Amino acid sequence: MLEQMVERGALPVAVDTDRDVLVLSPLAEARFDEPSFDGTARAGADGRLYRWTLDDFVDQVAKYRPTQPLRLIAHTSRCGSTLLANLLGLRPHHMVLKEPGFLVHSSQRALRRGPSREDVLLRALLHYCRAVADAHHRSLVVKLTSWTAPLILRALEGSPDVRWLFQWRDPAAVVASQLASSPRWWTHEDIRSDVARLLAHQDETDPARFYALVWCAITNAALSTPMPSLRYEDLVSDKLRALLAAEEWLSLGVAQAAPDGFEERKSQYSKGSSSQRFDPVGAHRRPQLEEHQATAVQSLSGELLSALQNTAVPLLGPAKARP
Repeated sequence: MLEQMVERGALPVAVDTDRDVLVLSPLAEARFDEPSFDGTARAGADGRLYRWTLDDFVDQVAKYRPTQPLRLIAHTSRCGSTLLANLLGLRPHHMVLKEPGFLVHSSQRALRRGPSREDVLLRALLHYCRAVADAHHRSLVVKLTSWTAPLILRALEGSPDVRWLFQWRDPAAVVASQLASSPRWWTHEDIRSDVARLLAHQDETDPARFYALVWCAITNAALSTPMPSLRYEDLVSDKLRALLAAEEWLSLGVAQAAPDGFEERKSQYSKGSSSQRFDPVGAHRRPQLEEHQATAVQSLSGELLSALQNTAVPLLGPAKARP
């Protein structure tokens, strides 16, 4: 029975879309320190794997009534979302799943097969993770993979008790960063093809244009659902203030102090090892777009950027003096 999986802290680690099977592994007690959930799954693997047919899983999950809200971080990519997730993960009672592959695979499945049945699977996976977090007295936060946000927003439309936070950065900076260091989804041909499907089969031969269109798709979806926004520059200018505000908005409690390890963690390269420092003027510097690229990005994203700047409610209001 699925109750045993919940008690064992077994979280989804893979969706076999060919056989319609879900793979679970006991991970609920992990720290989730790695830059991605899949990295945590590899690091914490103890050989125990459990397989469930997707239909059986969806049927059994429906009976759970989680006590905590569903907390989700959507983002435009290259905007500090991994940094915020790393900082949220410093509190031991938080369970922060960073871009889990099982949601990527399920999103691909939804794109290929259509939303009606596949949205049910996306909802069930997130619902189940809440049940596991409840059973292990942890507070769940899921940082989505950037391009999956429109699909998961659609799947959760009308769902009660969902707390969204949208992190973003100017599209020119995002595209410049992605051109300098390709996102993982671009380097996997099957995922790249599915992202093109999300964009109504847009041509993939011009990466700058394609990246800009992905930014637009994510931002347009985020603007369709009321949620506070966190700008990259505001996060990096005051990381502690951003962390505390995010914790309050996500119903993680109202803290007055930084978690243990905050000073060390905030200066690390968020996607690297614990010893790698963030070096924005050296190893991690990203060159600006060429003029023709900047013009193309502006043409595609300018109106949405203005809407985001003018209508989105910022997570960080006027600064308050800290006690």
